[in-house]
Amino acid sequence: MKKKILHIIVGLGNGGAENTLLKLTKSLKKKFNSTVLVLSNKTTLEKKFRNEKIKLIKINIKNKLSLIVNLYKIYSVIKKNNPD
Repeated sequence: MKKKILHIIVGLGNGGAENTLLKLTKSLKKKFNSTVLVLSNKTTLEKKFRNEKIKLIKINIKNKLSLIVNLYKIYSVIKKNNPD
């Protein structure tokens, strides 16, 4: 059984960290089930993640107040995915 990994990232814009996360999750696909939790709507690379069959969960956090309100959603996603 594959171990589960949950990656949390602010957005999937076209930056270095986002591209590195894409490469990392692609290379780990054979050994791990990766899920990416995206905290904003910056999803330039979303199509590439979907093409690689990497599960994406998006939570639209717009500002600091929205973050406070969405902390429960983040907690729920972590709890539901139960990563190793």
